[in-house]
Amino acid sequence: MPFKYFNEKPVITPESLFKPVENWPETAIVTWQKGFWKPAAAYDLKQLPFKQTSNRLRVSELTYKGKLYSFSEIGIGGPFTSQFMEEMTLFGTKNFVFVGSCGELVDDISGKLIIPDRAYRDEGTSWHYIPDTEEYIDVETVKHTEEVVKNFGLDYSVGNVWTTDAVYRETPSAVAYYRDKGCVAVDMECASIMAVARYKNVKVYQILFTADNLAGKSWKKGRLLHMAKTAWEVYLNLALEIADSIS
Repeated sequence: MPFKYFNEKPVITPESLFKPVENWPETAIVTWQKGFWKPAAAYDLKQLPFKQTSNRLRVSELTYKGKLYSFSEIGIGGPFTSQFMEEMTLFGTKNFVFVGSCGELVDDISGKLIIPDRAYRDEGTSWHYIPDTEEYIDVETVKHTEEVVKNFGLDYSVGNVWTTDAVYRETPSAVAYYRDKGCVAVDMECASIMAVARYKNVKVYQILFTADNLAGKSWKKGRLLHMAKTAWEVYLNLALEIADSIS
């Protein structure tokens, strides 16, 4: 019975493998893009003792406005992200600030920051964390995130996102279907992230920057593979401002 949620304790848990880490930062800044490492290096990065069962993942500590946060770049998609969140929560993380790219489903958001307020579940991970009676997951922290972004001064849009596991199966019919549902962008993690957050009772704040475009008859690469250095700095600083506002 695939993708069925069972409200019971799993056979294996992070506690089966690891222990909490003393003085672990309560707020994590997390991304899926390596371009953030260069601006992050300006904040005196120090490696944290993070362990995983099957991946070598670097989690660093950084200082911003006198406060300590963790910072990491992880693998894309819901399965990797959910495992990471489970283990980080065990170590001591209570808040996650995610920043990453998304694809545009409508033309009028090009170049904007996207704040998800609802994630449609077209992936596998979320179905193992919350009941399968829900087609989408509302983002509980959207108003707080929007207030920080507004004060930061960036052009943004609040809207629904479509979360999919299969980047090469974003077909015209699927794009049209989710656009009709009010989705302005597509990503690969939001629904999974929000499901894990609800299940683990942690807070998640997410911002997405538009990269490629799926709104027209043909795909446009946009800035997916080539984003300006200044953009990485701006989006990291915004993520840090969100972290500062909740810690």
